[in-house]
Amino acid sequence: MEDHVREIEHSSDILQTHALEVTATYTETTSVFAQLEDYGRVRLPQHLLCVRDFEARAALHRDHISALKGEMFNLVEYYTNFSMAYEALLAEVRRRGEVLQHTGILVTEIAQKLGSLYEQEVRARQGFMDKHAAFLPEDLWRGIYDPPARFSVHAEEGGVLPLLRETGGKRLSSAGMERRRSAQVVAMGGSGESSGRRSVDSGGRRSTEIQPRR
Repeated sequence: MEDHVREIEHSSDILQTHALEVTATYTETTSVFAQLEDYGRVRLPQHLLCVRDFEARAALHRDHISALKGEMFNLVEYYTNFSMAYEALLAEVRRRGEVLQHTGILVTEIAQKLGSLYEQEVRARQGFMDKHAAFLPEDLWRGIYDPPARFSVHAEEGGVLPLLRETGGKRLSSAGMERRRSAQVVAMGGSGESSGRRSVDSGGRRSTEIQPRR
């Protein structure tokens, strides 16, 4: 009988120990759920609000970064095209200068030919008059004493070409500019004129202008 009592007492102690452990676990679990409930009621909404704010700001940053990337691509494309256009511009300035110089040469040649034809016509008319004028009535042709028509080459003044830099990146000096201007003048017929309006009539006289490259 005593053995049964001792066994019951031992079992009672074990049950009490388990009961205390269960009570402690229940208390801890209840405390955890209470904290979770408190977190869900107070802190979780604040956290979710912060998350939504962060996502909104992140979206704005992504849009801004995307816009900046687009602008960067546009700048790269623009300056690439600018580089090619600038090289073409230098070639265009040289081409226009060469055309202007060639035009000046042609103007000089045409003016000289017109002047030569004019002088030939003057001499031919004078020879005719010397030979036949004494035998022709004055009222037969009133325009017989008129001089021949005089033709001139006329050019409108164009824009000023920009100065180009020499190889090495230095702008042409005043002496270099003057040498270039002198060379152009010589190529255009040896005239000492380098500015103003100028043209050449059939008698070889300058009365209007070809605008030289400056």
